[in-house]
Amino acid sequence: DDITKMLTMVVNEPTGLGRQARSEEFLVAGKTGTAQIASGGELKGGGHQLSFCGFFPADAPKYSCIVSIQTKGGLISGGGVAGVVFGDIAKRVMAHDARRDIDELIDSVYWYLPKEYRQYEFNELDREEKLKIAFENISLEKFRSMLDGYLEKVK
Repeated sequence: DDITKMLTMVVNEPTGLGRQARSEEFLVAGKTGTAQIASGGELKGGGHQLSFCGFFPADAPKYSCIVSIQTKGGLISGGGVAGVVFGDIAKRVMAHDARRDIDELIDSVYWYLPKEYRQYEFNELDREEKLKIAFENISLEKFRSMLDGYLEKVK
């Protein structure tokens, strides 16, 4: 809807004030907030209330979060301070949500392969090789090279 589009733009547009909450892995939508805090009936010296309220993934909302931080100095930006915290929270929540039982992942490594390799059976890979493919932080090029090497061995 229109509101979701606008809130998504706050985070994902290059000039959006909430761009610090952005994720490369999933779509985030939200709104920044910055307010002065009165002290003794005056706005001077009271500090600021910095906030970011959002939801993710924006294209299929599952989680929402509000971050509110009081500060007496430093950066005065809801997106620049609370948005950073929101982004970190969102990334950790999504990473936790994506966790799988290790044996399930090892047994189903087939589904984590690039599409061009899904036609092959990898049941003969031993547990260590499956773990390496599933969990090692490697580039897609190295991943493809490993699989091509395996396919050469089993031909």
